[in-house]
Amino acid sequence: MNTLEVLAQSFLLGLGIAMPVRPIGVLIIRRSLTEGRNFGIASGLGAATADGLYGLIATLGLSVIASLLTGIQFYTRLIGGIFLLYLAWQIYNSKPSEKAANAKQTSSLIGAYISTLLLTFSNPATILFFFGVVSSLKISGQDWIVVVLGFFLGSAMWWIALSTVASSLGSRMNSQALRVVNIISSMVIAGFAVYAFIGLL
Repeated sequence: MNTLEVLAQSFLLGLGIAMPVRPIGVLIIRRSLTEGRNFGIASGLGAATADGLYGLIATLGLSVIASLLTGIQFYTRLIGGIFLLYLAWQIYNSKPSEKAANAKQTSSLIGAYISTLLLTFSNPATILFFFGVVSSLKISGQDWIVVVLGFFLGSAMWWIALSTVASSLGSRMNSQALRVVNIISSMVIAGFAVYAFIGLL
């Protein structure tokens, strides 16, 4: 797999991971509505940075494991594909969160960025989630750099788009629209699960 393919796949996975409406997403929407688009974008970039860091930890961790245990890539892709199917099903059946993540009011863009970065990165269990996602990719050598960049760019693009739409539409962003977002996210992730399984044949 060439670098461009790895970047495209990790970008789409980063996008799919960020899309489900969870407490962090609700926080970013609310900041976009109450404090403006720039605060929403700054908050989203904080979340995207955390996603990139988690992707870095997971990718380097799997690279070390693969170097120690030859022939393990088949099994990591199999487990990763199963995990992505489970994740897609879970997202599809979940309702958009109505409660925002608990964050202090901030008066600066840097504060918005840092607070969301710390909130997103504050759950150590999330690393297991990223291990499952990264294990579905077929990467080697220095591809970890591209994977981390893809995760960040995909996540960042979603948060920028969401903040822009939220600040423009305001209260017209209802639960039905957010439900559609969850469905699309589940379809993207399920598509990568199928791709991971095809790669095993």
